[in-house]
Amino acid sequence: MERRRDHQLIGFYEFHGSGATGELTYALSPAAWGHGYVAEAGNCLMHYGFETLNYETIEAHYASANPNSGRVMAKMGMQAAGELHTFTSDKGEVIHVMRYLLTKATWRQLSA
Repeated sequence: MERRRDHQLIGFYEFHGSGATGELTYALSPAAWGHGYVAEAGNCLMHYGFETLNYETIEAHYASANPNSGRVMAKMGMQAAGELHTFTSDKGEVIHVMRYLLTKATWRQLSA
């Protein structure tokens, strides 16, 4: 992703497909956090994933240490689908990896 006003590279989005499900992965430069870029680009990616790549479901994951990612996924219409697993960070913190999903049918309802 690049910012329109100055063409600065600020992050990336990508899909990892597995049959009818696409896993959405993204990262954003900390300097670009809090400006709505992830949700804006994510909505475009949802359209691309459902209409061009023909996914029936798009999923994304985030670590509990970064709850803002979960809020962004919710802004994109994704719904919490439980915990995938946990791990312990190098600092000894238990991190919960959470799963969010959006189906094509729900996305179409939200987009109407």
